[in-house]
Amino acid sequence: DAGLEQIATTLLRSGFDDMETLLAIEDADMKDLGIPTCHVVRLRKKLQELQPQRGGTHDDVDINHPVAVFLEDAGLSQYAKLLLQNGFDDMEVLFDLEDSDMKDLGIPRGHAIRLKKKVREYQLQEYAQEDTAHMYTAALHQQVARIRTPQRRGPSQIPASALS
Repeated sequence: DAGLEQIATTLLRSGFDDMETLLAIEDADMKDLGIPTCHVVRLRKKLQELQPQRGGTHDDVDINHPVAVFLEDAGLSQYAKLLLQNGFDDMEVLFDLEDSDMKDLGIPRGHAIRLKKKVREYQLQEYAQEDTAHMYTAALHQQVARIRTPQRRGPSQIPASALS
């Protein structure tokens, strides 16, 4: 609150739409956005108050976990701990994440849309890789079969010396 609601729209439109990004905002950024100095000071103070409450969003999260890596790549790493703690600890399970799940977990609508889009893109990429692998394997099997199977010679291909 801190009387900062009047700058919220400016921050949101400029991409400072989550705590992780907001915590990384610099004074120069706020100056460029035209935020008055008095609000800069208030915002800094409020962010410092909120930071200990967050308890480090990445504590106890294996940054190499496939779901955490995916969320990091999607720009949504702040949800890694939340999703992992709520059983979305496998990419296949994450594929089944529904709007109601995200709402229940408190994921803002805009981030939920971004997450669903990134999951869809990931699935399409995985399916494309699987198709490519299947096509490669099939072509390889055909090649091996051609090498192993001797070619039949028809009567016109038998050398004349073999016929006498």
